[in-house]
Amino acid sequence: LLYANLKKFKIPTIQNINVSVPPLVNDLNCAYIYVSEFVKKTHGISSVLENVIYPGSNFKLFSSRNLNESMNCDFVGMVYRLDSDKVNEKSIDPFIELCKINSEVKCLIVGDGELLSIYKAKVLAAGFCERFEFTGYVSYTALPGLYRKMRIFMAPVFDESFGQVTPFAMHIGMPVVGYATGAIGEIIANNNLLAPPGAAEQLAQICNKIWQDKGKALEISQFNINRAKDNFSVESMIASYQQ
Repeated sequence: LLYANLKKFKIPTIQNINVSVPPLVNDLNCAYIYVSEFVKKTHGISSVLENVIYPGSNFKLFSSRNLNESMNCDFVGMVYRLDSDKVNEKSIDPFIELCKINSEVKCLIVGDGELLSIYKAKVLAAGFCERFEFTGYVSYTALPGLYRKMRIFMAPVFDESFGQVTPFAMHIGMPVVGYATGAIGEIIANNNLLAPPGAAEQLAQICNKIWQDKGKALEISQFNINRAKDNFSVESMIASYQQ
C-alpha cells in the first residue's frame, strides 16, 4: 500500500539499506542509500541513484578524551548485543587469548543476551574470572563512562553491515582491532589491525602489540578521532543526505 501511494502521487523516495540485505527494487523514482560500501558492493543494483551514506553518531556524548591519560586505562573491551546478530560464541576467545599473553590486561564486556552465560563459562574454564568484568545491559547514558575505561576496543564480529559502537570508540580516542569481516576494515581504514574471522590468537597478538606500543596506540587514536569526526558524525550524515 505504501509503494502504491508513493507511485500514485509520484513522490520521490529514498530507500535506506541499513543492514546487509538487498534493496526492495521498484519502479518508483527511488534513490538507494547503503549504510556502507560493503553493503553496496554485496547488494547493489547498479542504479544511477545509488550511494553510500554512513550513519551519523552524536559525538557530544562520546567526546574525545586526553589521549595520554587513556594509555593508563586497564581494559580492552567490546560493546555488543550478546546474541547471534553480529557476534557468536567464539567472539570471547580473543579476549581469553589476550589474557594468556598479557598479564596486565583486564577485559570489559558490555552487553547482554543469550551468549553471556557461554562467555562466562569459557572465562571460568580458562581461569580468568578476576580479569573480566561483565556489565550486562546498561543505559545509553552510561556507555561513555564504560568506553573511557578501555584502552583498546575489540570488534570480534562475524557479521557487520556498519556498527555504531566502533565510531563511538574511535571518536572517544582509542585504537580499534577486530576481525576482517563486513564493514569493519572500511570503518577503521587500517587492515593491519584486523585478523581473519575466527583467528582468535592472531587478533590477540595484534591487540597486544598495540597495547605494548604506546606511541603507535596514540597515533592510531588520533587518526581515529579525525576519521570519526569527518565521516561518521551526525553533521557529515546530514550534509550527505542534503546533497
